[in-house]
Amino acid sequence: MIRQVVRRDYGATEPIWLELRHVAGQYFGQKALFGGNHESSAAVVADARLYRMGPIELHMAMEHNVDLRDSLLRENLAGRLRRIPLLRSMEDNDIRWLAQAIDEAPLSPGADLPLNGKPGCGSSSGAMSL
Repeated sequence: MIRQVVRRDYGATEPIWLELRHVAGQYFGQKALFGGNHESSAAVVADARLYRMGPIELHMAMEHNVDLRDSLLRENLAGRLRRIPLLRSMEDNDIRWLAQAIDEAPLSPGADLPLNGKPGCGSSSGAMSL
């Protein structure tokens, strides 16, 4: 498992703004590949095997998979988050980080919302957005 931490001023000792925990099959560091700067720090918290991809390999992979860029950066999700009134006051970069932290759950018509067992969600409460 990898713990990734984002602070308002990278490298500072101020409080953590966002913490992501990555498990097998997940990826991180993609914002640095596309943006050219590191805005987070990461540390191994449990045994892990990392696979590293550099900019050249990423470019080649994107030539073979046109949806890879959005899959990594989640720009479509960030665009949807920008339309939520509660989030409109957030900086663009913060919205992009938030998109990295959110799990999308596609649901069919009539499906029950999967709120039970989620932090902060009771049987009929919790924040959801379309």
